[in-house]
Amino acid sequence: MPESKTQSNIKPLVSVALPVFNRAPIIGRTIESILAQTFQDFELIIVDDGSTDGIEGVMRAYEDDRMRYVRHAENRGLMAARNTGVRESLGVFLAFQDSDDIWHPKKLEEEIALLHAAPLSVGGVYSRVEKTYINGSTMRIPSDDQKTVDGNLLKVFLRGDYFITLQALLVRRECIDRVGAFDENFKVFGDGEFIIRFAKHFEFVYNPNIRVLLKVQNDSISLDQKKRLTAKERLFEKERETYSRFPGIYAANAFSLGRAFAFAGDTSKAKIFIWEAIRVRPWRFSYFVFFLLLALGGSGGVRTLGKWLQKLRI
Repeated sequence: MPESKTQSNIKPLVSVALPVFNRAPIIGRTIESILAQTFQDFELIIVDDGSTDGIEGVMRAYEDDRMRYVRHAENRGLMAARNTGVRESLGVFLAFQDSDDIWHPKKLEEEIALLHAAPLSVGGVYSRVEKTYINGSTMRIPSDDQKTVDGNLLKVFLRGDYFITLQALLVRRECIDRVGAFDENFKVFGDGEFIIRFAKHFEFVYNPNIRVLLKVQNDSISLDQKKRLTAKERLFEKERETYSRFPGIYAANAFSLGRAFAFAGDTSKAKIFIWEAIRVRPWRFSYFVFFLLLALGGSGGVRTLGKWLQKLRI
């Protein structure tokens, strides 16, 4: 399997970037789902982010000229691996996959057709996802009641409705050049940060067919609630100016962060964010009540507050 960019003048239409870290036992099914695409004009770039489970041996078993293997000398994180995949890519369009998810055979074929037919204001096409959790429950994303799925989705994402996953997305290369690389400071929620940044410049087209099967693994970093909260705070601070263009959304996000920090036991940060929500939306009674109970009740008040909020469904 080649380990560097091809010198051929014939470039693939699509580049698929696949980061992997210690997924040797399961990555085979993901690779097979990509190689089985009905649309075949693509390259597959596998970025090994410093794995220690012998995944190189798995890669050597494949004899397919469309595949390239790139290895980080040490683990640098998912966003760094995605950036390596983008830098190594040659295609006009870019697609992303994760090492434990499966593509439907027609995923690329359908998305390429939709993106070819779309105006240049559209930077990406995404398909519907079926997500399976550790307990066996499933969810379809976007949900059936999601009303806005095409066009300018910035406000939707800022509200917290992150229904586009990178595994389901196909984008034009020039859009990546304009939006910029993945932010490697985000160890969690980097995909969401990128999608918001992308949506500031480009529109989306939706493919309603389920074309990605996503399975949450026991070691998924997205399960770490503390890291998720830290990442959401980082995102809010980074995109504060963007959020502030929509005062109601800004206040709702500040309140959501404050509430999360309150339940995490960090009352100092909780007060800061909730007071920011009050500053922007002073007529929201629930913001004032939350702040008052938090200020008077301390950590015990937070637990009481949780029961009170459940009753009022705030």
